[in-house]
Amino acid sequence: MNKFKFLFFLVGFLVIASCSKDEFKTEGELMGEKVQQLANREDISSVVAYLADLNGGYTTYRKSDEARFFKIEGQVILVGRSYYNLGKLVKYKIVYDNTKSKILELYFEGYQ
Repeated sequence: MNKFKFLFFLVGFLVIASCSKDEFKTEGELMGEKVQQLANREDISSVVAYLADLNGGYTTYRKSDEARFFKIEGQVILVGRSYYNLGKLVKYKIVYDNTKSKILELYFEGYQ
């Protein structure tokens, strides 16, 4: 019986060890890939990050950062000099400024 238990644990360990990291992406990493693809496809000129506030039971968003420079690193995005967790991304949309440049607006839960 001990040989069976050893064999069972050995097979289980080998199955888990053989899985690559790509098979287990977090929600934030998946969102990072999606946002990066969108930014590449739509030729985004800048990014604006908004954080949620609760006011009297209602959720409002306040502008936190705006920058032309942004970089996605796994499940976080660097907007200017601030990092945001893409796992906390509530919604996003593309808007146009008065020069018709595309701006990606990112709306996050209330903390970075």
